[in-house]
Amino acid sequence: MKITNHNNLPAPIYNAIIANPYSRGTANISVTDLIEPPQLVALRDSHLDDMESDASSLVWSLMGQAMHTILERSGIQSGKGKTEQRLYMKVEGWDVSGQFDYIDENNVLWDWKFVSTYEYMNGIKTSREKQLNMYAALARANGYTVEGLRVGFLFRDWSVYAVSKQPGYPRAQAVEVPIPMWPEEVATQFLKDRVRAHQRAQKAHAKGKAVVECTPEERWQTADSYAVYKNNNKSATRVLPTITEAENFVRGANSKTDNKGKISSDRYKIQYRPGASVRCERYCPVLDWCEQGKKYVKTDRREADEVGGDGA
Repeated sequence: MKITNHNNLPAPIYNAIIANPYSRGTANISVTDLIEPPQLVALRDSHLDDMESDASSLVWSLMGQAMHTILERSGIQSGKGKTEQRLYMKVEGWDVSGQFDYIDENNVLWDWKFVSTYEYMNGIKTSREKQLNMYAALARANGYTVEGLRVGFLFRDWSVYAVSKQPGYPRAQAVEVPIPMWPEEVATQFLKDRVRAHQRAQKAHAKGKAVVECTPEERWQTADSYAVYKNNNKSATRVLPTITEAENFVRGANSKTDNKGKISSDRYKIQYRPGASVRCERYCPVLDWCEQGKKYVKTDRREADEVGGDGA
């Protein structure tokens, strides 16, 4: 993959990004890739030499690499635990690799992430749970005991001023979050299932056949919604999942009286917001070669269709 610098990052940062030492070694696939959509990985592996990414989109990836140095320093200081061990495991004929961030003295396996406060406040991604449980399966296969899972979050957008103003906001810029640990046999079976899915995708693509398309979850599909705007405001007053709820809201709002007992004269409009395949639109690195993704981007980028009038 070619790493460009169209946004003119400082040379030392750009050089550090292109000098990324990551390698999955001799493995056929890594745990990180196993949680990705099989179609995406198959297309990426076959078009890697044609792809390019700007360095400005990889800054937080660089920071993640810096975290490994910090964890190594922590391990040296405490003299306990194991940091950054790359492990291998034979699964369905493939060599799978994975590198956990840290296993502490209590046999808790950790993964550290730079994230936004949004994820902490609105629900941990399911991919975190899948990734850590696959790391646990690899660790057990290599003789480690795993008795718990944790994600350590470092927040990119944390603000001390928001702590007292937003319910559920993280109290500190770095927090730990417990992750459900699956039974050993469940984690191992999930690892096998993911390998099989990727094997099927790789074989189909190599033969020029259709690969199983990404699911709505894998496309980060959002639902359709209906935004209610008051007067000429640019921001929506409410965003509702159905047109019926939006129309009912407008009827209720227009029937309210002001503090002098007069019927409100506010005028509202309802605007349809089509759901979007967010990953396809903004984040998929193989969109140029993905017929499914092109289809969703073409339809999801259409202008929102105004379906309601002033609402009476």
